[in-house]
Amino acid sequence: MIYKIKIQDDEIFAYSMGRIRALENLLLDKEKVERMLSSSDPNIFTSVLNETTFTDDLSLISRPEDFQKVLNSHLKRTKKFILKITPPSSHKDLSFLWLKYDVQNAKVLLKARLEKKEIRDNYLSGLGNVSKGKLKKYISNNEIEEETSEQEKENVFFKFIDRAKETKEPEEIDFALDKAYFGLLSEYSKLSYYQVIKDLIKIWIDLYNIKTFIRAKILEKDKKFLKKVLTPHGSFDLKFFAKLLSLGLEKLPGEFKDSPYGKIVEETIDYYSKNNSLSILDKLIYDFEMSFLKEENKVSLGIAPVIGYMLAKENEVRVLRIIMIGKLRRIPREEIEKYIGILY
Repeated sequence: MIYKIKIQDDEIFAYSMGRIRALENLLLDKEKVERMLSSSDPNIFTSVLNETTFTDDLSLISRPEDFQKVLNSHLKRTKKFILKITPPSSHKDLSFLWLKYDVQNAKVLLKARLEKKEIRDNYLSGLGNVSKGKLKKYISNNEIEEETSEQEKENVFFKFIDRAKETKEPEEIDFALDKAYFGLLSEYSKLSYYQVIKDLIKIWIDLYNIKTFIRAKILEKDKKFLKKVLTPHGSFDLKFFAKLLSLGLEKLPGEFKDSPYGKIVEETIDYYSKNNSLSILDKLIYDFEMSFLKEENKVSLGIAPVIGYMLAKENEVRVLRIIMIGKLRRIPREEIEKYIGILY
């Protein structure tokens, strides 16, 4: 069931704003990133993160390879914190933020089911709207536990899982659930009172379609493939992307120059032409999202800074993972810096 989101008075987030504004000062900044990048001390991560909200999670580290546990734990704690400081009436409004983790878990479980493998809980995210146990049980045998709420039982997400179960290839599972994800986000957008939610979801859909199209174009895929993988809920329709299939890669930036995404396409194609790689694209996408959220965060009250803080934390985790993995693999500093991008 997709629920109608009630109109909320922005003032109900006044308490939330006070808590979040205080914590924003503890977010990762350029100075902390610089210290981590420039130091050869293996304890630098612990030292820097002790100055942030990661302090309570650092006890999970007994060796460098345990760092992922800290990141996962911190995101769970951040979600719990946000749900604690925001009015219960707003939790449905915020649930779109965690839908991607349900999709991620469903992909892992459906692919394991296809290969007749058992998946341990630690391979699944604990950040979704649907519990790992319920999702696992449903994908295994279509059984929904008795204590599951009526809202969860009617959740259209389960219906999309049923469709994905019919596929026989891992790649097809990804396509099916990605389309399901963006289709559900589109429904959230239509029913939401908050313009920031509408705008953010539109950005996510547009950037997914652009990213997917560029990859498909490089792989010389056809219109039939585009129809299968692109979602129809964004600013650009299938006809627009199909027309671009006949153009050379160097022509693509010109087709997006009048859109907000022109710089992303231009820099992606330029990087690809020089490096035969699209590795920079994800960084450019995160930069665009962070720039949007930083502008929205200038609003003194409302739901926007709450959303911004959660997504800033996800970006913070992404940056820490890039630096940590880069250090462990002895990747040159300039290569690591290339993928860090804008901080909140």
